[in-house]
Amino acid sequence: MALWGDKDDIFSSGTVSIKLAGVGTFYADGQLVSTGKTGFNAASGSVYEVIGSIGAGAGTSFGKGVGFAKTGDILKFGKVIGGTYYGNGVIVGIASTSLCYIGGTEALASGYNDANLADLDYTVAEQPTWGSQTENWSQKTLSSEEEALAGFVGLAFSMSPTGVATDKFVLDGAYTEAFNADGEPRVLVGDSISTSLSSGGYEGIGNDVSVIGASAEVAIQFGPLIQNAAVGVSTVAISTGGINLGDTFQANNICTAINRIGLGTIGFAATIGYGLTAANIISIGRTVSNVFTNGGTSKIGIAQSETVRVTRGTGADKVYIGGISTHGTGSAQGTTYEVAHGGWVGVTSYFDQAGNLRVKSETLVAMSGIATGNNPVLGGDPSVS
Repeated sequence: MALWGDKDDIFSSGTVSIKLAGVGTFYADGQLVSTGKTGFNAASGSVYEVIGSIGAGAGTSFGKGVGFAKTGDILKFGKVIGGTYYGNGVIVGIASTSLCYIGGTEALASGYNDANLADLDYTVAEQPTWGSQTENWSQKTLSSEEEALAGFVGLAFSMSPTGVATDKFVLDGAYTEAFNADGEPRVLVGDSISTSLSSGGYEGIGNDVSVIGASAEVAIQFGPLIQNAAVGVSTVAISTGGINLGDTFQANNICTAINRIGLGTIGFAATIGYGLTAANIISIGRTVSNVFTNGGTSKIGIAQSETVRVTRGTGADKVYIGGISTHGTGSAQGTTYEVAHGGWVGVTSYFDQAGNLRVKSETLVAMSGIATGNNPVLGGDPSVS
């Protein structure tokens, strides 16, 4: 069995399913072999079945001949770019075109079961076999999803939805740009928002941010009526601080534009059709920009002066060993995916706390003449293969 080859484009039709319950015997080169005698994965005494799909044009072709998967090749499960990568395994035996065996699961990501590892896309490569068994390149040893502090933002209005659910909050600046001149951080979809507590610490505000930077009508304040308002009146008594002409007055079954503001009163063009009682909570709405929506139903009050914290998931690292051709090496120069030398290259990708993709690479075997073309490719640019 060669330690590595020069092909990263071995034919890989169909899909595969991995069985995590190891078996003690398997077929290799037409012979029934016992793991106890061969020493494969001695710690568990098992190898692991990889079952391929069956069907004309949609079936796997393990061991079919030259140009197809063979003993010693690497199976890579899932998609590195634009999907989930589950790790890889070394083929130690082939029973048929739709059944082969990998020698261990140490290079697979942890936390998955047979149901998760069913009907996976896969690729076949002649990358270094020792890379599949090295801790640095094992999906199992990667970091977990982490939350990092992205910064702090301010609110344009106090939110005091007493008994009223809301999912819209108004920022006091355009945080959607990647760091403004004053150094304020941006807010991204998927961020978590929390507000400071008087007792210390922070309290989450509903779900993660689902929309950011939109224009929308939001309730900019809530407050009680000062006195009763009968059916048929066009003026109600309320504290007018912060209210503008054109704002919307909202109460039980009432939603109408404010067209005049008096001393402790607001008025409307039309009369109201429902009676209101003093101390009824009403809201004042306004169409504003810089709205973030968290898709929740938060009922907590947030003062305009409170600190609002933004945290962001940096994601778990992904590692991958890819074959990089001479052409791919040249095409990648000056990009995020630049590598020092063509050959078999180990790549680690992750997102930093600003949401930027970061890529680190290490040349494991420097060589030329690698045949590439596998999907997934290394990098977002298909020329970097």
